[in-house]
Amino acid sequence: MAFTTSGLTNGGVTTHYRFQYDDSLQQTTPNPTGPEPARTNQVIAACEGDFNLMSGWFGNIALDVNFTIPVNVTQFGGGASLVRSGSNVTVTIKPDGGSAAFVRYLLVAEMVEQFERAQGLGWFGNKTEGSEGEGLSRFLAAQFLAINGLGATPAAALNSNLWLATARTDFVNNINRTDDGPDAVTGCALLFIYYLFSQLGFSITEIVAAGANTLGGVYRNLTGEMTDPFPLFKQLLDTAFPGTSTITTGDLDNPFPLGIRPTLRQVFPGGDGIVYALMDNGDLLWYRHDGRGDGSFRWANSHGRKVGVGWDVKHLFSGGDGVIYATTYTGDLLWFRHDGRGDGSFRWADNNARKVGVGWNFKRVFSGGDGVIYAIADNGDLLWFRHDGRGDGSFRWADDNARKVGVGWNFKRVFSGGDGVIYAIADNGDLLWFRHDGRGDGSFTWADDNARKVGVGWNFKHVFSGGDGVIYAIADSGDLQWFRHDGRNDGSFKWTDNNARKVGVGWNFSCVIYAIADNGDLLWFRHDGRGDGSFTWADDNARTVGVGWNFKRVFSGSDGVIYAIADNGDLLWFRHDGRGDGNFRWTDNNARKVGVGWNFKRVFSGGDGVIYAIADNGDLLWFRHDGRGDGSFRWADDSARKVGVGWNMKHVFSGGDGVIYAVTDTDDLLWFRHDGRGNGSFTWADDNARKVGVGWNMKHVFSCGDGVIYAVTDTDDLLWFRHDGRGDGSFTWADNNARKVGVGWNFEQLFSD
Repeated sequence: MAFTTSGLTNGGVTTHYRFQYDDSLQQTTPNPTGPEPARTNQVIAACEGDFNLMSGWFGNIALDVNFTIPVNVTQFGGGASLVRSGSNVTVTIKPDGGSAAFVRYLLVAEMVEQFERAQGLGWFGNKTEGSEGEGLSRFLAAQFLAINGLGATPAAALNSNLWLATARTDFVNNINRTDDGPDAVTGCALLFIYYLFSQLGFSITEIVAAGANTLGGVYRNLTGEMTDPFPLFKQLLDTAFPGTSTITTGDLDNPFPLGIRPTLRQVFPGGDGIVYALMDNGDLLWYRHDGRGDGSFRWANSHGRKVGVGWDVKHLFSGGDGVIYATTYTGDLLWFRHDGRGDGSFRWADNNARKVGVGWNFKRVFSGGDGVIYAIADNGDLLWFRHDGRGDGSFRWADDNARKVGVGWNFKRVFSGGDGVIYAIADNGDLLWFRHDGRGDGSFTWADDNARKVGVGWNFKHVFSGGDGVIYAIADSGDLQWFRHDGRNDGSFKWTDNNARKVGVGWNFSCVIYAIADNGDLLWFRHDGRGDGSFTWADDNARTVGVGWNFKRVFSGSDGVIYAIADNGDLLWFRHDGRGDGNFRWTDNNARKVGVGWNFKRVFSGGDGVIYAIADNGDLLWFRHDGRGDGSFRWADDSARKVGVGWNMKHVFSGGDGVIYAVTDTDDLLWFRHDGRGNGSFTWADDNARKVGVGWNMKHVFSCGDGVIYAVTDTDDLLWFRHDGRGDGSFTWADNNARKVGVGWNFEQLFSD
């Protein structure tokens, strides 16, 4: 075998490489199918771009090798090899008739290992990269193919199934110091790196920069968690591929994502660009928007860092300087301090929460800064508290009781803008500005007697302040949008931009839908396409989360609470702790009885413990279950309050925030807004209903909040609508026609959480 540079561009020399090929591969008259020099010239044309891609992954570090590196392209098969003597490196490529893309793939796989060595963070072991580094080199070579649109991983290089077909030994916390492969050891390493990338969402550069002596160490560097990641990783794979079964479809090296991935339950700011997200599985994630000042798309990480687990609370909000308050379902106010707030590390002042208040059963609670906490009561009063124990979590307050500083705070959303500024979003989408000049001492003192309108069209799923006039909003599409109110100090209608700046994607909220099958099974679905009406679900199939649900009527109380009415009229309370991911987990093994005599024509939830019932004579009755959080037998009143008459409709359901929809016998969709929802008063936005739709001849109709309405047709199709006029009862919809998001929805009872 002799090597030649005949016909190669620039004699085969580039900035970093010096190519030559086996002369038996040259296209000649006796060898008309020879791939050279055309194949290697294609590699030469692309190799420096490939080198720059690898260098970027590793932070543009310098390699400790002499350039130019000899690269020998042979007639053999078997991958590639590298020989190093001091700073001199020679690469041998064995493509066995493969394409130029395959030659590039093999060169990238070998050169990645030299970057691992130069980086010195653990990917490269003692004299060899070991199974950990071998897994990374194969992963990065596959990503190189994907990024350049060059196809899938070559069959000869596949590893994952080699581990899945074995006893699945832990090579995450234990690595093999050889660089053999393909084999089961490399397969485990490769699968775990794909788990970090495709399941947990970390970027290539983040994974590379998190190098450690084991893959478990890489995980801990990425997440800040000290736990062992192998059990959950293996559990996901064992569930998807039981026994020794293997991947048979899709990417044969990467089966992720697997299982039900959590979605957003709540988002709140932590100051200085920090954003916390509470997921529906109880994880607390940390993000830092480094582009907060100018609205640029810059973040400290591409993925949230998990800084807490098991956050089964009703509401979370920041108290500033790492302090986080939580209200529980039983009305306790809890204090936490995240000492890792600055860098997203898993560090807290205490292992457990400190209880600093009781009886926090309010419609809304938010921080005003410096220990000030505002709460909105059910009657619309704005209450002021100051937690003097904010710094250390002690049970010290400025007053024993709240101070009333406002009335009529019946808005769709309310949040603090800092320094006494409070923003509110009206039902019609107007953004209103207030400044509480009595913030420091709790006096009833305001900059203006009335609100100032500073924005219009604020119809978002979630809105929160980023400080210094910055306001974030989450659109129905899941985009995170940035605004800066330059008129924050004086309430003027001045903004940095006329339009929002998109600074994030994928901030999606889902809709959990429950169905009761004919056999009494309670089925769980999660529609991840809730925001835009796409045909996207957490699972292809329903998950059974309960059995024996043979009740007269079942409806949601939100936040995992489910009410059921037995045949004898008892009202039963359940809370599904597995609501977020469809697990069979409940607060109690048995129901809790919270009411008797619930023999009504229709019953539905109004949110926040409010329950509406329609009597046989058409009266609309109001109840508020104050024991909703813990399933206790506590109610706002001993008897129902009558809040409406003549409710003889085909379908009636809540749209959230006091909105009630009804479908008439003529299939018109009517809109009502019960402004007395909080206290059960006979107060409505209009004396008469507003017609917002026609042709609603459906088998089932129910809402999932924020204007989203689901309907089941006579052919069992599940349809999605979004009523953009939900706030003011206008005839405005996201689409002229419904979007079909499901088929085969043949159930007697359906409801959403």
